[in-house]
Amino acid sequence: MTPAEFVRAIRLHDRFVKRQHGGERADLSGESLAGLRLQGINFRVADLRGASFKAAKLKRASFKGADMRPLDAPKGGETLYCNLSGAFLEGANLQMCKLADANFDDANMQMADLREA
Repeated sequence: MTPAEFVRAIRLHDRFVKRQHGGERADLSGESLAGLRLQGINFRVADLRGASFKAAKLKRASFKGADMRPLDAPKGGETLYCNLSGAFLEGANLQMCKLADANFDDANMQMADLREA
């Protein structure tokens, strides 16, 4: 995915979340978001299965209801070596994610699915 395609996907996703005409749910499954600064981005209900967040800066980003499971669930997913401080993860699906070295300081994780994480 090119940077322009990513920006377009996020813009359409923002419209989708706001229930505006022309919106489209973001499907970033399998994409590499490694090392990106994505503070405050709205990934709410996005398909992020298997996405790589290694060293990404995700402070105050919203993942409410997002699907963040690994694509190859039986083997487990990529470790979330990222900064999620202050992020909103309410109801996010993090099943089988490896959470080593992820920073969850002040993150809201109410009702997040952490089974086998």
